[in-house]
Amino acid sequence: MQVNKLKTNNNNIYFLPPEIPGKIITLKLISLDYTQEYFCMLSKTVQNMINVSSPATLENTKKFLQKRYNLYLKNKIIFYFIFDNKNNNLIGKIEIRNNKNKKGHLGSWINENYWGSGRYKEALNLISKLYFFNTKTQFYTAQIHEENLRSLHAHLKYKFKLLKKFTLRDGRRYYNLVFYKKDL
Repeated sequence: MQVNKLKTNNNNIYFLPPEIPGKIITLKLISLDYTQEYFCMLSKTVQNMINVSSPATLENTKKFLQKRYNLYLKNKIIFYFIFDNKNNNLIGKIEIRNNKNKKGHLGSWINENYWGSGRYKEALNLISKLYFFNTKTQFYTAQIHEENLRSLHAHLKYKFKLLKKFTLRDGRRYYNLVFYKKDL
């Protein structure tokens, strides 16, 4: 199996396999080859839940994924697409990116046709194991919009801890969550 080695700013090496198979999903490392599939699964429901400021177009999806790919190349993000093992369709994405405090921050979505099926839980499990294996950190964070109660419930069920609610600059309120390595 090919493994991509990424060197972090503190000289840690990330070992990122191109694919991480699970029982019901497979994580596939970011590739611009999946842009069309990504765009097709980015439904209006998903766009609303992840706070896309304007309706997604193929062009702005390409730009977004190019920016993410560049961050991956600079070792600032671990980014995988989520594929369903039953039909091999791209159904979402999951990433952990570095922020100013040198702790990871989760960003993810899964198409609503796959909600409640265990696929997101498995994606969280796979990315968490990879992240903690490759870093010396003990936790990562996530933010969930206050109206996205289904996502909040899924994260709490996965043993995320609720820290607080706060307001971002756009006036939207988010739950601030943390996931600890010891809870894996």
